[in-house]
Amino acid sequence: MQATFRRDLGELERAFRLADKFARERRLGETAVYLLNLAVEEIFTNIVKHGARGGGDIAIALDVAGGELVVEIVEHGAQPFDPTQAPEADVRAPLDERQPGGLGLYMLRKLMDDMTYEYTDGEAHIRMTKRLED
Repeated sequence: MQATFRRDLGELERAFRLADKFARERRLGETAVYLLNLAVEEIFTNIVKHGARGGGDIAIALDVAGGELVVEIVEHGAQPFDPTQAPEADVRAPLDERQPGGLGLYMLRKLMDDMTYEYTDGEAHIRMTKRLED
């Protein structure tokens, strides 16, 4: 299942509706639904807030393949930024010493089984997978 969205935080609700429809149709468990929503929200929000100004649309493709949940998000008109190489948030530092940002990506990298990034000709492809529980 896939759809394309404008680069606008107002589109996040529509992205959640896509994820919800997908989860219901595939009868995903509670953990998979949580991770699906976390992935959609974190990556979509980061693209809108920190991505290329005036960039293109955002495409979201969802699938279940080989016993894995697959979430692929494509930013059209992107500038290179590899979230798999972003510095990890220092979750051990005292709260008053922590730098804002990075916690969502940190959580995704820890909770998903795999996260890959490819950048080609102004398109950033972020692909995340999570093995589904039986």
